Amino acid sequence: MRGSVRLVPLLVALALVAGAAPSHAATPHAVAGIHQAYHGVLAANAPRAVKRLYFNGAPQDQVSKLDGIGTATFSPRRQAADQPYVQETSPLAYATSDPAWNSPFLAFWSGPYSGRIDGDVVLRWYWSSANAEDYLIPVPAQVSFWADPTPDGRARLIGRNDVSLQPGGEPMQNIDTVHVSGTVHRSLGISIGSQSIDAGQDLRVSYGSAQTPSEFTIPVGRGPAPVAQRNAAVSYRGPRLEVQSSYIGTQAGEPTIGVDKRGAAFVDGGTLTIDNQVAEGGFTPNVMRSRDAGRHWQSVQPKLPAGQDPHPPTSFDPYVYVDPDTGRVFSVNINVACNHLNYSDDEGKTWTTNDFACGHPVNDHPTLVAGRPPRGVETSGYPKVVYYCVAQAVQAVCARSLDGGDTWLPLPAPSFPNGACGGYHGHLIADPSGRIFIPTAKCGFPWIAISSDGGMSWKRVLVSGIPAYAAQSSVASDTAGNLYYVWYDANRRLPYMSISRDHGNTWGAARMIAPPGVREVNFPSIDASAPGRIAVSFPGTTQLAPPSAPPRNLIDELFGTPNNDFRPWNLYIVESTNALSSNPLFVSATGNPPSDPINRGACGDPISARCGLMFDFLDVQIDSHGRAWATEVDTCTHSHGRSGIDCVKRTKATPDGNPGSDANDGVVVKQLSGPSLHR
Repeated sequence: MRGSVRLVPLLVALALVAGAAPSHAATPHAVAGIHQAYHGVLAANAPRAVKRLYFNGAPQDQVSKLDGIGTATFSPRRQAADQPYVQETSPLAYATSDPAWNSPFLAFWSGPYSGRIDGDVVLRWYWSSANAEDYLIPVPAQVSFWADPTPDGRARLIGRNDVSLQPGGEPMQNIDTVHVSGTVHRSLGISIGSQSIDAGQDLRVSYGSAQTPSEFTIPVGRGPAPVAQRNAAVSYRGPRLEVQSSYIGTQAGEPTIGVDKRGAAFVDGGTLTIDNQVAEGGFTPNVMRSRDAGRHWQSVQPKLPAGQDPHPPTSFDPYVYVDPDTGRVFSVNINVACNHLNYSDDEGKTWTTNDFACGHPVNDHPTLVAGRPPRGVETSGYPKVVYYCVAQAVQAVCARSLDGGDTWLPLPAPSFPNGACGGYHGHLIADPSGRIFIPTAKCGFPWIAISSDGGMSWKRVLVSGIPAYAAQSSVASDTAGNLYYVWYDANRRLPYMSISRDHGNTWGAARMIAPPGVREVNFPSIDASAPGRIAVSFPGTTQLAPPSAPPRNLIDELFGTPNNDFRPWNLYIVESTNALSSNPLFVSATGNPPSDPINRGACGDPISARCGLMFDFLDVQIDSHGRAWATEVDTCTHSHGRSGIDCVKRTKATPDGNPGSDANDGVVVKQLSGPSLHR
């Protein structure tokens, strides 16, 4: 969860749930969901040849476009000016519904080009803002490719994608992808405009200089066959995957889960709070425990000395991790002042508290894991090394503890390409040999950072050339050290999995693993146990997004247009027992009845890729008995709440455009029967 949010529609949605109690009791039930078996579609691993073009320009580009003359262009030649050429953008382009591809409120380039374009165009360009300190979250923007544009604003659209730009005070490189399909006869046009509500944000692109060589690559020649957008169901006579879901009795956002050897399960919950109508209060953290296979849950949150308030009182990101070998439960919470760690060795009966990593504000997305000590590293009082990372604006900040979490030493940052892709990352994992891994899809593609020496040095590896939509990606190791990496792609929002058999140094061809009929997903997470045995979870929908209506005026730009996206979303659990085979079989089930969706509307906005009030991610774990557990946030309930709408039955949107998804109820989905994922 972000420390502050500027977008008005999201603030209104948050205000709707402020202080609300969960709308469901903690009652378990077996789920009558969708059950399917299928083989994933394999994507070709060989990259296509590309044509590289550099954005070129002149000092008068910004003034020229305001006068109705576009002088910015591109060519195979890389310019090396002393100072970058700059164009500024404004959201007024969308507030005024200007249909021209070369609106003065956009940044745009045009140049000679002819031929067929059919594939993912990758842009590597530099963006900044005069008030970049205000943007703790990415700025939404829309990139468009145009065939044969004319100076009077006419053009044929051949590709478009919503992207998230991470500007800085100084130009920062962003990597974005757009799927382009069309024939260009004479010239190609590229335009981009921001969609933030702040008309004075001064979002600008820099190009043409030696320091800012902004470029894009177009796939050419015969490339790999396109991956099918749907998998087909197959006949299956194996054990049917059956699950149960239970409400944990609290609200939750970004819930993680851990299960010890005795079957006690822990999940982080909490009540969402609002300070001054801004999402700065975060959650009141509340670690929940179940000792009866997920049927019932009770709070084991540690208390402050007075015994009334939880420790800590608030958290921007509650996070829980259970060491599968020792059973130690780690609870991490972050706020502006400090990062807080609590740990328990008696299933939450008593806790040791530790306020650590203070003085590092603007942090997000904490992650913690315990791993076998690498060669030359000795621990004291705890058999494993405990690693911790938290995202900051530019890079991740990491530390390790050799005494089970009492004291911490900083580690080098696992910086990803260019050091300017932001610090957002997925969850840390450790393999059986003590290597540690941290994934990210922030740089436009799925990457992984690898350390074999206890975090003292990092190697960064590109997992796949299939572009990623958002930063959320996930990796897991099986008991033999094979790695499984999942992400969702930038253009169709479908889940892909790639496997490494050499500790992350090389990766096999990606496989699209969405169940039959699923058209879009969000937040894929993965865990592994014995070789080839995996569990994946994600929200998904069987419907494509309807066309969005453009804002009609500045009021629409500020407060949102009427919402016509009412798509229902389910939580999908996907398992395989032979993921290492040449043609693995997957079985899936939904963690909710399709008649009672967990979310309604859009998942994956261009700002944070969030799925309603789930915030940034979900989680899946395989316990020591080979059963999968997954977390879910039910944002869509029968309760009318402040929206005045029954989200499950929905008939209309709320006045602010919300389709009625204004709940935030924590749910755990547990496997009852099906494939054995035993370690």
